[in-house]
Amino acid sequence: MKSFWHDMIGYSAESAKNIFPNLQLIARTVDSTMDDVMEMLEKDKLSQHLGKAQMTLFLDLYQDMHNHTRMQCNRGHTPAEISAMMPRGKGALQSISLGQNIRDSLKDGTLNMLHPGDISDYSKDMFSKITLLLMNDSFTSDLSRS
Repeated sequence: MKSFWHDMIGYSAESAKNIFPNLQLIARTVDSTMDDVMEMLEKDKLSQHLGKAQMTLFLDLYQDMHNHTRMQCNRGHTPAEISAMMPRGKGALQSISLGQNIRDSLKDGTLNMLHPGDISDYSKDMFSKITLLLMNDSFTSDLSRS
């Protein structure tokens, strides 16, 4: 990405280096879109230096950078790694990894002590889905092995 701005667009090495952190920040933001990238390019007056072919190349490079950026929301995985965990043609993960606190709560029964009246409607729905998942015998047997 830095070489694109330096070699293809003609920015100084320092200027090219300074563009990267803003793009990286957008890539790491969970709800960011290409519109956010385009807005940054417009705001920083970078898009005026890009022709149509260069813009296409930049967007391809940005998408590749995004797909290989470690994200906290993915527990440190890149979107490409998460995609590789999914079975071809299906929309479900092949595996699930629960944190130590959830595993401990399942083992000692404190997760079952949650009272649905204490949580929002959204949380109730998620709680119900998680409870159904946990009641699945194959899931709980896999969990006991972890």
